[in-house]
Amino acid sequence: MDATASVMECIEYGSGVAIVIPFPRKVFYLSLLLYLKLEYLCLRHARPPFLALPREVLKPAQQLLAYTHQMRGRIAFDRLDFAAASGHFSEMIDLGNELHDTDIITMGMVYQGSLLRKRGRFETALRCFEAAKPFADAASEPTKGIYHVNLSTVYADSGKEKPFLQAIDTALELAKDIKESIAGLANDFSLDDVLWAQAGGLCELWKPDEALENIQRNG
Repeated sequence: MDATASVMECIEYGSGVAIVIPFPRKVFYLSLLLYLKLEYLCLRHARPPFLALPREVLKPAQQLLAYTHQMRGRIAFDRLDFAAASGHFSEMIDLGNELHDTDIITMGMVYQGSLLRKRGRFETALRCFEAAKPFADAASEPTKGIYHVNLSTVYADSGKEKPFLQAIDTALELAKDIKESIAGLANDFSLDDVLWAQAGGLCELWKPDEALENIQRNG
């Protein structure tokens, strides 16, 4: 598939997604779609081949393609179509490596680890998160937070209380220190999201009373 067709596919798919997602995430996706449509027009009428376009044109298109794979992978994940989800997340990681974008690489690896968790392969999932840590350490604050939230879920599901508490506490500190951002909104990272993940993890560890206390204290 050539670059123009790839961008057009992103536009068509993203348009359907944007209809059903809630505000304010709708704003995020619609802004991506607007940029994609502009990118499509540029690609369609550009004389040089796509790969010969200036880096400042090519890079945003690759970033948007990576985020589209993220959207499609998450939808496949929710539908329990793990093979399709894994394919999208792998494409995301590859694009992140091409772009040297630690946020994209981290998110792709986080989703792959979460997919392994969903399948009950906890040790393999933890190895995936361990491999992602150097990228997460170099990523933006919201991405670091998302990394630790998802890592805490793996620990909770595998019955490891101490590392769960360490990971979720790190996520809480990050969530308290940052304001809402596009990256956070797109990946469900806010203080409320972390508190719910904390409550869910405590319930997985058979501590529902402690989970309820945390919700009441922070509610």
